[in-house]
Amino acid sequence: MTIYRLVSDAWEKDELFRIRYLVYCKEKQWLKKDDYPDGREIDEFDTHSVHFLALKNNSIVGTVRAIFPSSLGLPVINTFKITVPEHVIHYVEISRLAVIKEARGLELTMGMLHTLFSWCLENGVTHGYAVVENSLLNFLIRLGYPFKKLGAKKYLYGGYNIPVCLAMNETVTLDYSKNITLKEDDVSILIF
Repeated sequence: MTIYRLVSDAWEKDELFRIRYLVYCKEKQWLKKDDYPDGREIDEFDTHSVHFLALKNNSIVGTVRAIFPSSLGLPVINTFKITVPEHVIHYVEISRLAVIKEARGLELTMGMLHTLFSWCLENGVTHGYAVVENSLLNFLIRLGYPFKKLGAKKYLYGGYNIPVCLAMNETVTLDYSKNITLKEDDVSILIF
């Protein structure tokens, strides 16, 4: 059984940073591992974020965060020069979705996203922005996730990424239990 929830202490948060380092720096090489000599991928947006985790067999196997707007802006807005519409007041950026290789799969990815979306709805967040790898975006759209493209793709982190947005109220109708058949290549892309 997999448990999805908010991070509850500093030790758990430290473990999430280690998973991000493992996935983003060592495995995918999207970020330079030399920039993180302590083996933890941490950035300036983490202090403005709420962090979620996935626990399987009492081990943390995945993470995703929601970044709140601050004086730093948001990575998606800073990178793609996106303007948030005036009517959108309560929004976050969904980022740093990472799952250890041994635990990757559709159920875990959807579980983490569902947990984040539910938390956002319960806490008045109306919209989520993200930078999503092109192949992952196409896969999520096939699954019914209501992401809307906000601009042209840009080569970042070793691949083409696209800025997207979704209205959190549109995630309520998603069927997280539907039986989806994965192709072999699909499992490797289940990372933001």
